[in-house]
Amino acid sequence: MPHNLALNTDLGVISAPQFALAFAGVVVAWLACVVVAYCIWRLFGAYLEGHIFTADAAAWMLRIGVAGLIAVLIGLVTRRIGWLVLTSHSELPLRTRMFTMFVVPMDLLQIFFCLFVLAVGRVFKAAVQIADDNASIV
Repeated sequence: MPHNLALNTDLGVISAPQFALAFAGVVVAWLACVVVAYCIWRLFGAYLEGHIFTADAAAWMLRIGVAGLIAVLIGLVTRRIGWLVLTSHSELPLRTRMFTMFVVPMDLLQIFFCLFVLAVGRVFKAAVQIADDNASIV
């Protein structure tokens, strides 16, 4: 039976449905990352077409920030589910299992980066609106 030294438990007692639940969570987290990658691809596609300071590019940047935040939150939840599955048969108390590895510094860095992308997207959107207003005056 596979024995995990870090958890001091036998991982062979994890049932197939528990493993499937943890695997499904990982798949959902990967799909969220695919959405972020698609939004980035569309943003740079717009840049390559010459639409750099446009409403379309600003909208894609805002979508990247929102999709990124959603992906980080999904990652937090799926990591929690996976951790609970891995430790379900350990002798750790539930309160220890619930709050161990809840949020790590990389999660905060990813959240700050997504908020930065959202802020830059808002600035680009405001710049586009100002440019459109100035173009209508002239």
